[in-house]
Amino acid sequence: MRSRTTILTARLAPALLAAVALTACGSDSGSTSNPGTPGCVSTAETCDGEDNDCDGVADSTDGKTLSRPCDAGGGKEGVQSCLAGQWGQCVTDCVATAETCDGKDNDCDGKADSTGGKALTEKCDANGKLGTKTCVGGTWGECVSDCQATTETCNNKDDDCDGKIDSTDGKAIVEVCDAGGSKVGKKTCTAGTWGTCVADCTPAAETCNNKDDDCDGKVDVDAQDKALTQVCDPGNGKVGTQTCESGAWGKCMCNDPEVETCNGKDDDCDGKVDEDETGVGMTRSCDTACGPGTEVCSGGKWMNCNATVPTTEICNGVDDDCNGKTDDGFDCAKGETASCGTDVGECALGTRVCDGTCKWGQCLGGVVPATEACDGVKDEDCDGTVDNGCSCTNGATKDCCGGTKITCTGGAWPACPTPPVETCNNKDDNCNGLVDDGLPTDPYMLDEDVSLVDDCAHGRIITSTITENGGEYSLTGHLYRKDLAADRDFFEFQTAEISDWLCILNPDYNECYTLKVSLQEPAGTDYQMCLYVLDVPGSGYTCAAPMKKICTTGTSNQINYAIASGCGYEDGYRYFVEVFPAAGSTKSCAPYTLKIDFTGSGPQEATCP
Repeated sequence: MRSRTTILTARLAPALLAAVALTACGSDSGSTSNPGTPGCVSTAETCDGEDNDCDGVADSTDGKTLSRPCDAGGGKEGVQSCLAGQWGQCVTDCVATAETCDGKDNDCDGKADSTGGKALTEKCDANGKLGTKTCVGGTWGECVSDCQATTETCNNKDDDCDGKIDSTDGKAIVEVCDAGGSKVGKKTCTAGTWGTCVADCTPAAETCNNKDDDCDGKVDVDAQDKALTQVCDPGNGKVGTQTCESGAWGKCMCNDPEVETCNGKDDDCDGKVDEDETGVGMTRSCDTACGPGTEVCSGGKWMNCNATVPTTEICNGVDDDCNGKTDDGFDCAKGETASCGTDVGECALGTRVCDGTCKWGQCLGGVVPATEACDGVKDEDCDGTVDNGCSCTNGATKDCCGGTKITCTGGAWPACPTPPVETCNNKDDNCNGLVDDGLPTDPYMLDEDVSLVDDCAHGRIITSTITENGGEYSLTGHLYRKDLAADRDFFEFQTAEISDWLCILNPDYNECYTLKVSLQEPAGTDYQMCLYVLDVPGSGYTCAAPMKKICTTGTSNQINYAIASGCGYEDGYRYFVEVFPAAGSTKSCAPYTLKIDFTGSGPQEATCP
């Protein structure tokens, strides 16, 4: 690798040669001055291969090659030189030395006052303690102690960071100890080791004097470390106890105090008779019929209740006898107001006032009852019923049998026209409460066209295909014709399965279906039905020669036809359903209901039942 000096020399060579050439041209060999370029207009020198400052040398100023500072990478500064009108490579000119606190990048790491990516620090004396100071902007900061203060212990260390070992507040650590013979002593820490325990007391009997007489290190306490006590007389005939407090005997306290009561005695042993918890005379609540009051304890007895006493009731708006009623015994209380009349229907309440003799005055305001107007809206007579006494509301209409209407006039209905004649339409045409009474019919043969017969060949097509799991299909029909002649109804329909993606993934799976046909016959009749299975269209099966025929018998009203198939097979079949009366069945014009439901289990691995 070439040195920095070699690189600079190589890059500066062309410029130096140009300078030499220019110096030689037009000057005496012995001259040291540079006359410059004739006719040159001096400007600031730029890196463009020209002599801008007219000193006779291109890309040079003051006899030196034109240069500029640059970033040499890695946080280092460098220099670029102009060579033949072009800026050369950025070359670092930093010489690494030890980093110092001077605001400069001494170690050439691109950061001033920093080493290892961290701010420059130095150990220092923090008032007798080891500390650290940090360089900021070329100046050392305040010395900060490295010590973390804790409680000073006897360990030959400066635990509390006061600059002294095994010392507190400038004094050696001292600890109370047992000097033997029930004596209390003291020991001193020296160089991390406790010295000998030295007794500082001569034991004697403990007395109430705020001194440690028995040398146990505690003042005015007995052998059980409890405060000294003595028996005393509280002055009420009872035995008391005094406790030593700060070298003096405290108040004599009764040993068996009781709750103070109104009895003329000092029950709580505080030296006072019949007083409450605040030290004043006892009081308690009392009451009369008129309300609460207070009474006091005097001479051990309760007396002087200050509650109001009942008096004779008078008409004054006050409850004088304290029975909870004002001016009782009178019609009303003086000044009292009350509603009067009624607010039912169109009526409105009035108001009356109790006068000075405690009697009710006249009812004023409000609306009183009037004659009913039969308008269907208002209750003018205020009896709680609209149009009371009216047969109907004026202007109202109602349907008569046959679809005609009548209008209410003067609160009464006019007579309806003669009812129409009954027809077989499942309606009560003559409004006698009976439907199709005496007029049975077959709705598929309303015109009684004898050319249209109910047989297999003329089976009525159900327009909706019965789809797998598509819900129950329902239709209503009448079995008999107008003359109540025996009849049979035929219906044709087709089923359709739903394609399932599971059959694509599992072509060997099974698919199971159930076709359920149910019949709901009119009450009191016995209808039967048959299911004709014709297979798919074009199979050759017909209603006269079906693939399978299933019929109900007895009281059965439902046919369940199970189909087992494999995945990928079309299980949509053609079917006929025949509905007919059983032998001896009652003839009826009432409708029957036929319901059809086609359900599938979906692809399954198990065999269909």
